[in-house]
Amino acid sequence: MPTTQVPAPSAALWRDHLLAGESGRLAVLMPGQALVTDTPSRPVDAMTLAGP
Repeated sequence: MPTTQVPAPSAALWRDHLLAGESGRLAVLMPGQALVTDTPSRPVDAMTLAGP
């Protein structure tokens, strides 16, 4: 979804702060929230997600 909103401070600063010293983690910024999680251990198969 296109948007003109930009996080303040910048997304790079959020990422660096949230993932400080962590490797193999993923940070996702959402309005008013931040999600930090481990990256998937294996690739996702798009055909599996498509369903019947």
